[in-house]
Amino acid sequence: MADLRWRAFRAVPWVWTAWERFYSRTHPATPVRSGSLFAIRRAGDVLELHLDGHALAAMRKSPGYSTFRAVHVLREDLSALAARVRAGEFAGVTTIRGTSLMGEAGAVLGFEVRSVKKSIRNRLERYFMVGLDAIYHPRGLRERAKARWPVEVAMSVEALLSRYSDDSLDTTT
Repeated sequence: MADLRWRAFRAVPWVWTAWERFYSRTHPATPVRSGSLFAIRRAGDVLELHLDGHALAAMRKSPGYSTFRAVHVLREDLSALAARVRAGEFAGVTTIRGTSLMGEAGAVLGFEVRSVKKSIRNRLERYFMVGLDAIYHPRGLRERAKARWPVEVAMSVEALLSRYSDDSLDTTT
């Protein structure tokens, strides 16, 4: 059964990009800053954090790419987000939250990482995320990505402001 779903992905990968375009139009997220890898969407008192697959794919193709460089840019994005929160742009927001296959990166950035329960919805979301990873990753569909299970990453606004203080801003890139 597992092999069937990945054969389906290989047969029609355009479905993932079409679904991503549809979702992006119906649930728009805005970049944290110019050139960022993170985009955000407000949902009540929560800021949903989204990774921009197109921006990450472009970064991966550029000279000098490394995972460390990507994490550095993500930290800069979070510093910029903290500055926007400090400026009062997101009054009433209490939490920054996202779902990812890359929980290790979330922990490195200061997020609390929690596994999501196994449900039909989360299995579909995992399949979608692994497919997007395959579309945007230079090596395509990888066994390591297929083995990952989504995690929820969350950080309180207080933790964001504490961890990404004004003096943590790094303007050198």
